[in-house]
Amino acid sequence: MKSRFPELPDCPGRLRSTRGRLEAAFRTLSAQTGETRPIGIYGAAWDDSGLHGETFWLGWSTVAQYGWTPGTPSVSQHVAEFMNVYYGPRVSGMVEVYRGLQEQASFYHRSWDRVVSKVRGPGYGNSHGKGIGTTRFDLTLPPPALPSLPRLDFAGVYVGKYGRLAEEARSLASKSLLLDHRIYENISRADRNRYNLEVFLSIAALLGHHDRLIAA
Repeated sequence: MKSRFPELPDCPGRLRSTRGRLEAAFRTLSAQTGETRPIGIYGAAWDDSGLHGETFWLGWSTVAQYGWTPGTPSVSQHVAEFMNVYYGPRVSGMVEVYRGLQEQASFYHRSWDRVVSKVRGPGYGNSHGKGIGTTRFDLTLPPPALPSLPRLDFAGVYVGKYGRLAEEARSLASKSLLLDHRIYENISRADRNRYNLEVFLSIAALLGHHDRLIAA
């Protein structure tokens, strides 16, 4: 199943409320293993969205969990046990860290305008086949308004939908500072897989910079 960061349901800032991919894996695997009696199950993740491989471990463990024991335990229990096993028992608030990263990543994804690229030609295709989804898009945002001659008048750009974008960016910029503190705290506490948290910290820094850029 294709994973997206960081796999938790019902995160603020999502375009719509969803059960989340962990819940989807739980329901799909629990139903299908009872109906089809498969000889094996594997979880796969694409890196074509630019996501770091370290963001997929929770999703992979979920597929393995319900492949071996379909229908049990609950998703919440599995997540709690994953955090304990993967990072060690001394970490705290990792679910909130994952949710915070997801909220920031969701904003980053939907904050850009997508325009058909004028500098890159069409692609070969995608996972659905050759010639499918070949149009390439670039991510862009309009620059702030500049005054024009002769009277140095200007029309504001970051109003309307862009005004709402800037307002949300300011809110998330303050949240990104708290997210940084939580990750730093757990880096010092983690008994295992500290590199994973260092990757998360670099992602949080990129997302926080994006918030501050738009807010400014």
